[in-house]
Amino acid sequence: MRNTLVKGLMKYYEKFGFIKPLPWGEPIPIDALYTTCQCTVTNVKGDVSNHASDFLSAPEFNFDNNRVFIIADLGYGKTTYTQHLVSDWVSKMKPTKTDKKNTIRETILIYVHLKEVDPSMILSELVKEMMPAGIDLTVDDIAEIFMNFEFQVLFDGLDELSMSTISTNTSPENLTNDKEERVNLLQEEVENDSNLTVGKLLDNKINTVKFKKIKVWVTSREVDDMQASFGLPYSKKVNNQSIQEDIKSLEASLGKIAFENKMSLSLGKREYWNNKLGEKDTQLALAVGLLKYSKKVGSGGSQLEELAFSSYAGIMFYHEFFQEFLAAQYVPEGDKEWAWIDELITKSTDDATVRLLQFMFGMNHARLDKAVKSLLKEKKMWNNFITCIIEVVDPERKKSIIENMNKGLGNMNINILHLDRKQHEIALKEFCNTCNALGVKLTRMTFKEDCASNFIKDVALPSLNVLIFLEMNINEDQFVSIITSLTNRKCPENLQFVKCSVPDNLKGEAKEKVESALRGLKMKSE
Repeated sequence: MRNTLVKGLMKYYEKFGFIKPLPWGEPIPIDALYTTCQCTVTNVKGDVSNHASDFLSAPEFNFDNNRVFIIADLGYGKTTYTQHLVSDWVSKMKPTKTDKKNTIRETILIYVHLKEVDPSMILSELVKEMMPAGIDLTVDDIAEIFMNFEFQVLFDGLDELSMSTISTNTSPENLTNDKEERVNLLQEEVENDSNLTVGKLLDNKINTVKFKKIKVWVTSREVDDMQASFGLPYSKKVNNQSIQEDIKSLEASLGKIAFENKMSLSLGKREYWNNKLGEKDTQLALAVGLLKYSKKVGSGGSQLEELAFSSYAGIMFYHEFFQEFLAAQYVPEGDKEWAWIDELITKSTDDATVRLLQFMFGMNHARLDKAVKSLLKEKKMWNNFITCIIEVVDPERKKSIIENMNKGLGNMNINILHLDRKQHEIALKEFCNTCNALGVKLTRMTFKEDCASNFIKDVALPSLNVLIFLEMNINEDQFVSIITSLTNRKCPENLQFVKCSVPDNLKGEAKEKVESALRGLKMKSE
């Protein structure tokens, strides 16, 4: 039964191997985001030591510590760390030919996000709900496994449990109500020793005769002076709405800074950020992960190691994507402020500019129409326009942009680049399909990458005056594929191979295929 439970948990935990930072875009593997951090460890005797976070997974730490409380402020990566632990456990539990015995000896890991539960819920019932289809385990089976095998419960977000179970009418003026209500909830639990409830696990009220091999880890934002082993993290109600408003205001301020620096800001000393944001908001930006301390300050031989408490420590956006996203979110309404973006779009094709535009398209920005015009009037930006248009979530908005793009633009000549990038290939395919659905006609489309012949096999190109293959070495198979791919589709009026190496003579089956295809095409011969 143990192996069946492990199999079900591994399947359920697959979703924890990735994080999707933004509503659009690809999920990012958790290992790509997780980095070790420094932890201050206080043991039961009160001894204090400093270790890297990976030390908490070391056998010597786990052997001595059955109950661990991980405390960090908002935005310091508690949930990312717990997801890393879950992902790491899944990797360890995948059996190998040479190490099957070790997977059997590994502790069973149970991850529970406390925001979704209350203290009276029974752990075996929560785990039963995690089991995917095809895993035939009852609640009693799971409880029996808990009694016979070593397992670790990882509770994430004790502060969120308090908000989901305590009355929202509790006021800061009556600070004892939270604690009293918490105690009452725990006292109302059914006193059945076989039922491991969330509350009993948190408050260390466990039948150690039946459950000898249990570890409990908990993450939280803060601890108060409650006497329970794991107490309510706050002695007063937290105003979530106020926090969200503070963060929204902070994002606007950071966006303004990024925008006014034309996204060139990479690193600044603490004094710079304090002057721009104020000390309180600088600290908040660091806490929620919008800014981070740099590992080095200065350049060349004058580099200084990071000192988080020092006024000389460098601070920067946590990721360049954050900087571009917040700048895009801030883009003002006025034409004066737009001038430099228009210039940036028409004169630059760097990745940062493209990402700024992608974010604007993705959030359906108020200045989106202006961004579209700036993109389309520069021929070299057509590929970026295609990359951006796929980010528009509203299908009607997307159709409207493509339908109106030829107004006042004259000839629409598209030189296709970056087709070897999967994201751009998908974007171009969707662009072609939308053009076909709306009857949009393009003047010319040029391909110059070897993968183009495979691309047009799967895509119906828009109506074109001219289709050009430029500076390519095209073998016989590719040539046949290009010609036959155009059969029974919206074909260009003119097909050109410019500065290309193409087969001089076709023979046998290849010749028959091309001649058959050409008979169905109405193109000019040049």
